[in-house]
Amino acid sequence: MSLGLPTGSHRPTGGPDTLYIHPLVGVLVHADVRQSTKMSVDARTVTSKDATLLNNGFGASWIPDLLGYGLASGVALLADVGVLTGLVKLAHWPYLAAASLAFIAGAAVAYVLSVRFVFKHRQTVRRTVEFSSFVGLGLAGLVVNAAVMFIAVSGAGLALVPAKVLAAGATFTTNFTLRRQMLFAPARKRP
Repeated sequence: MSLGLPTGSHRPTGGPDTLYIHPLVGVLVHADVRQSTKMSVDARTVTSKDATLLNNGFGASWIPDLLGYGLASGVALLADVGVLTGLVKLAHWPYLAAASLAFIAGAAVAYVLSVRFVFKHRQTVRRTVEFSSFVGLGLAGLVVNAAVMFIAVSGAGLALVPAKVLAAGATFTTNFTLRRQMLFAPARKRP
């Protein structure tokens, strides 16, 4: 199966199994759909270099990682919220200090689940470097976490758990993007 990308002057060369990127909506469509919707015939078949670009961060190959990372993050969030709630309600810690320690506990759970069950590709074989990088990238998430918690609790007056849900969403987006692209992206093939 080949892919087609819109260009200005090239005619498609693929057969009935060729996929094209629809010029108006930007999604992959089968050749039959292209013909039935009268999509522009100004398209070219994607080269292997183009297909590599699509598969290395711009194609659908990241979706299973996102779903798996979402599940791992859900388990990590349960650990995070449990530690946060215990430290604030039982140990009477200030919520920002408790949120930071709870975040680190959640990050440890996320790392173990991520490398064991989610990501198939790894940029390094040295576990200590990988874990250090995972935690280092998580510091960006920690900053996002603390900022959203502060704004949600102190600025918007939200309760602790709803504020944590907002912070978790922002942190998830930050951490998945950074970790997937820098630590767990498939190796890029050289032309």
